[in-house]
Amino acid sequence: MSSQKGSCDQYFDAFQQASTLTDTLDHFQRLCQELKLHNDHLRPCRHFYNQLKKKLTSWKCTALWNKYDKKMADRAITGAKNTANTHVLIVGAGPVGLRAAIECAMLGCKVVVVEKRNHFSRNNVLHFWPFIISDMKSLGAKTFHGRFCSGSLDHCSIRQVQLILLKIALLLGVNVFINVTFNEMRQPTDKNLVWTADITPADHIINKYQVHALINAEGCRTRLAGFHRKEFRGKLAIAITANFINYQTKEESRVEEISGVAYIFNQGFFNDLRNSKGIDLENIVYYRDNTHYFVMTAKKKSLLLKGVLKADYSDVNKLLSTENIDQIALQNYAKQAADFSTRYQLPKLEFALNHYKKPDVAVFDFTSIYAAEHSCRVIERKGQPLLMQLAGDGLLEPFWPTGSGCARGFLGAYDSAWMIRGWSALISRKRADCIELIRQRESVYTLLAQTTPNNLQKNITKYSLDPNTRYCNLNIKAIPATVVQFLYDDGSDSTDNPSKKMSKSPSMIAGITTHELLGWCSNCTSVYKNINIVNMTTSWKDGMAFCAIIHRFRPDLIDFDSLSPDSVEENLNLAISVSDEHLAIAPTFNPNELIELGGADPLSIMCFVAKLYDVFKNEKPQELATMEDDAKAPVNRSPMGKLRLFRKISSILSRNKSQLASQKDSNQEEPQKSTKKKSHFQNLIKSVIVKNSVATKFRQPVNTRKLSQSQVCYVCGKNSYLLERICVEDMFLHNTCFKCHTCEVTLRIGDYEFVPSDNPTEKGKFYCKLHGPSSSTFTGDSVDTIDSNTVSRAVEEDQATRERMRRKMQRKKATIMQPVLDLVMEDSASGISSSEEEIDSTDDVEEEKTQQTSEAATLENKRRRQLKRKLTMQQIKDRQFAANQLFLAQEIQRKMRETEYRISEITTQGAILEKRLRTAADTTSDEDLAEWFDLIKEKNALQNYEVELSLMAKMVELEDKISVLKSERPRDEEKRQLLNETEAEKEALEQTLQNARDKVSDNKESSIEYMLLFQGFTQFGQDAIQWV
Repeated sequence: MSSQKGSCDQYFDAFQQASTLTDTLDHFQRLCQELKLHNDHLRPCRHFYNQLKKKLTSWKCTALWNKYDKKMADRAITGAKNTANTHVLIVGAGPVGLRAAIECAMLGCKVVVVEKRNHFSRNNVLHFWPFIISDMKSLGAKTFHGRFCSGSLDHCSIRQVQLILLKIALLLGVNVFINVTFNEMRQPTDKNLVWTADITPADHIINKYQVHALINAEGCRTRLAGFHRKEFRGKLAIAITANFINYQTKEESRVEEISGVAYIFNQGFFNDLRNSKGIDLENIVYYRDNTHYFVMTAKKKSLLLKGVLKADYSDVNKLLSTENIDQIALQNYAKQAADFSTRYQLPKLEFALNHYKKPDVAVFDFTSIYAAEHSCRVIERKGQPLLMQLAGDGLLEPFWPTGSGCARGFLGAYDSAWMIRGWSALISRKRADCIELIRQRESVYTLLAQTTPNNLQKNITKYSLDPNTRYCNLNIKAIPATVVQFLYDDGSDSTDNPSKKMSKSPSMIAGITTHELLGWCSNCTSVYKNINIVNMTTSWKDGMAFCAIIHRFRPDLIDFDSLSPDSVEENLNLAISVSDEHLAIAPTFNPNELIELGGADPLSIMCFVAKLYDVFKNEKPQELATMEDDAKAPVNRSPMGKLRLFRKISSILSRNKSQLASQKDSNQEEPQKSTKKKSHFQNLIKSVIVKNSVATKFRQPVNTRKLSQSQVCYVCGKNSYLLERICVEDMFLHNTCFKCHTCEVTLRIGDYEFVPSDNPTEKGKFYCKLHGPSSSTFTGDSVDTIDSNTVSRAVEEDQATRERMRRKMQRKKATIMQPVLDLVMEDSASGISSSEEEIDSTDDVEEEKTQQTSEAATLENKRRRQLKRKLTMQQIKDRQFAANQLFLAQEIQRKMRETEYRISEITTQGAILEKRLRTAADTTSDEDLAEWFDLIKEKNALQNYEVELSLMAKMVELEDKISVLKSERPRDEEKRQLLNETEAEKEALEQTLQNARDKVSDNKESSIEYMLLFQGFTQFGQDAIQWV
């Protein structure tokens, strides 16, 4: 008996020390054979675990069993019902897939994991958030890897994490099969009323395994049917990863790790690297684990000069393709950067080998981030429901520099297991119960992209499957059940599933057919006389139909009784203005095209009407309101409406400022107190806001809008498709033609200046802020028309300005960042309050020396130090505010670049699609028309989002300006007046700028989709800022 026990201990020790996937599985199989145990994949994991625990009683095993029993005693697990009858299939044996398997096994489910590879080969290092370190240690990670996160270490190689989690999963009864590829799920049949997996090889035992719940964790290239993903792309950023062999020598152990150095914080280091090696980086990270792991962000110009990239292409995929990368030059680039960053302390740099047996160095673009639109769905066939979920990178791809991949992956694994817990408890699994469970899961998913180490629950030792123990401010009913109904697919022709409606309806747009769209318009206008809608051209010619639909749902916006069918141009302009100003619907056609040509482009009218339908489809028509009711109704402005209102306020402030200046010069009298001037500005702003924000019976614009021809670009005169054009200053033009007249930089809708032409034969001109009328460099001419002397002067002035701004930003960054890093972060880490914190400085040291010379000076020096200490803490607060403002400004700029990139993609894709719709209308499919309109909706939403970002950027600019003025403590009249004007302008912007998530409409479904889109962009920017 003792010999058998010793033999079992030896087998367990071999299993514990196994360093590869196949060795781990082989040693565990031998251990089970020695113990005469068989892990049947058809029996619950808890059954095998209990048998194994009885037979392995060594002190190592007992310590592990105690840890696992403590985990299983958690209320979230003990309260689970009917889990023993739930069969779970997990695709992918990565860290997230194995972590989900462990939680499902602890719940008592029967869990099977399939992995297409037969080895763990990823050398890259994972950075851990604090809760992961605590979680892994509570599972006994140090038993299998003694150096796991020892001391202050917070990282570990992916391969080692996989081995640890694999061993834990095997001990808990999880079946793991390698060299198995998952293809798809097989639906139940009359002969076999169960869900099974289509597996390669076809004769594998898992082909007959009944599946109740599926978790796909095979990575960002998941092919699971029914799940769609959104892409968030920013400006090009090229990353290089390199793994060098760690020989475990003393010299290597003395090399200091680099947890993250960015150019903004250590410009000297990166400048020296560029000057000495010709390597231009934005940041670099170095971790030492099984390998020496380096990851860096390189600039494209540097890679081209060093020969890493053979040629420059605008297409990112082509730029970073294998054919365009010189592997030898790439290896030299990575070696030189690693040598320089470690001060040449690594004695020998030899590349580790990847799973292709080649040097483990790679280059990739990390600016493209994908996120699944939904985290789960339920499919029912033959009365048998199947729960399908995504986890890991397939659910939410991480922004790699922040180390968020593993953390959010683990959180997603917990959430998936929590849903399986609820799924097991649903005995009947009725449609309503399943939809409620989906609703809760999707509500939790909305928080996943926003998680950071700082906004999770603080007590990490209490984390469990229950999302309430991990997330702050969790609302499991945040998403209405009606929004997620289509995620329950029962195979019927239910109208809750948009994709099914779209594929079975002819001429589909906005989710309904054109015939149904005409029917909806007729129903909306049935209470109005002399309005008969029968087509998408002539029925809209007088503009009354547009105004009637808007008035039917928003009677506070239009006084329909005052309209006349004879005032065609006024009616059309009114409908277009109100839609743009209050409903966030950009113009798609010119009223003159309806008047003069007998009918505008049918696609343009159809698009405009479909947008109205999309806004009002879930609203009930309102009864005609009285004038008193209308006067009380607040106005919800679109982003463009807010922008126009704020520009109107800014122009009034600017005119009033010039009037005050002229009065001061003419009267030569002592000006009034600045407080009166501030109140004067505030009263002006208040009158404008009240006039433009309270509904009145007559909302028609005084000046009729004069739009340019919609199908011809205002700038270049060429034809433009709907998705290629934008409407700016009532003129239609190509996206690519919206440029500064002087420097030809591409402009944004919310950030430009326009100078109309006094000559009717000439066109107005667009300018950027640097060259517009508000700038001192404004000349009114383009680079092509001004003489060489003017060009040279402008270039010199521009270079001088840029140089001044560069020096100013360097001083600002040096002033802001270093104290925040050295003092604020140290203060927050230590937890010492500001009143007890002592901040060392050169003056303090000198005063300490002076203090020793005389006892009489002791009290005076102490008093002076305390005073300086208080001032220093105030300076730190100011620097914190400045740092936050700088980070916020950078985030806004990054989101603007992401938006621009996506709009550019939509424009290209939509133009091709629209050309096909117009030239081959008979051969185009219904899906093409639906996809085309979806692109129009997305572009419209992104343009509104871009305007909101411009307003946010203006708010940051005003706050920064106010902070600077207050720090200068202005005493003279002019500076105080400037401060008052700026504060008044900021108050005006605060009143006009509303929450970005409410911009689309009151439509719940649209608002939820836009909220998710907004959260994705926000988190993308926050990740970048946190990493810096």
